[in-house]
Amino acid sequence: MEYSYTNSVAARTNVISLCRLVAAVAWLAMASQGQAAPSSAEENDSQPMSRTGPVPPPEVKAPEVSILAANVAILNVPSYIWHHGCGPTAVGMVVGYWDQYGYDDLVPGNADQQTADVNQTIASGGTAGAPQPAGSEQHYEDYASPEEIIHTNILDDAYITAGRAAHANDSIADYLLTSRSTINLPYGWSRGGDIAPGFEDFIDDFGAKYHGDSTLHKFSVSLDWDLLCDEIDSQCPMVFLVDSRGNGQTDHLVTVVGYREVAGAKEYGCYDTWNHVLRWERFRAMSATYSWGVYCGYTIGVRHDDVHWVDFDYGDASNGDFTQPYHTLDAARGAAGSGDAIWIKAGSSSETLVLDTPMTLHAFKGNVVIGD
Repeated sequence: MEYSYTNSVAARTNVISLCRLVAAVAWLAMASQGQAAPSSAEENDSQPMSRTGPVPPPEVKAPEVSILAANVAILNVPSYIWHHGCGPTAVGMVVGYWDQYGYDDLVPGNADQQTADVNQTIASGGTAGAPQPAGSEQHYEDYASPEEIIHTNILDDAYITAGRAAHANDSIADYLLTSRSTINLPYGWSRGGDIAPGFEDFIDDFGAKYHGDSTLHKFSVSLDWDLLCDEIDSQCPMVFLVDSRGNGQTDHLVTVVGYREVAGAKEYGCYDTWNHVLRWERFRAMSATYSWGVYCGYTIGVRHDDVHWVDFDYGDASNGDFTQPYHTLDAARGAAGSGDAIWIKAGSSSETLVLDTPMTLHAFKGNVVIGD
């Protein structure tokens, strides 16, 4: 069979979604007390980590719907609401995004909505009102329980007090070490240094053909405006560790999907795990004089040995993954084996492709047009 190929798609798109309020009365009491660092782990005060719960602190204002021509945002990144930690939820949105594009083993079923399967991928197990039964404990029953509401004292995780072995890691929260009392983390907290290696381990454990890639970039060191723009323009969501309160201390992890400049001010667009509306905040370092400053960001990517990417505008042929795609269809065809998938980014090619091995062609956020 011979094909010529065109895939046309806008490089920059606006993302607008509806807001859903989330309420958790117990956490309101915690937020009103500022969620002070636990007295049993004073070293957490200086550690870069998330410190927020399912309800935003009182001083955090809800995002406003914003439709500006300057908005540059990635289409189809799912917006999930806080589930047993902002860290696993923020990373979970990136996992849900890649599950839609070439890596559909990552989340059971449909990942564009926050289903029960999505929640289990973020943090497995039950909830305070509906825990898993004895003998089938998972993340919630082993690590998230008991929930330290005020965080004045870190309680031993439930698996420790019960004298049982913890379950094998099976969700993002497990790999990020979220809520683990053995490293002085109360319910829902994650350490900044565990995000990148935790994500990589989560992806790698899907099998030998899967590879996770993540790097921590500290603000003004390796995280700058150019990196943010490059990642978003490449259709790669990021995760930021930020100071949502404006007290000069990291406290929240968000999924970053956009950037813009408004009246000369650079801004990043993120899903904050509390709302479905895209939040826009200034792209600047943390400070005790304003909120939503950035401590660091994480680039996050997925590779699979049987998934091959093509970008006609990329340049020389490379290793065929999303960030270093092949330049031609023929190069991808030559690397692909029987049953493999070729994903093609926006662009067109007049080359002739001869398929002598069963494989599938996919258009990345567009439609395949086959001509003579």
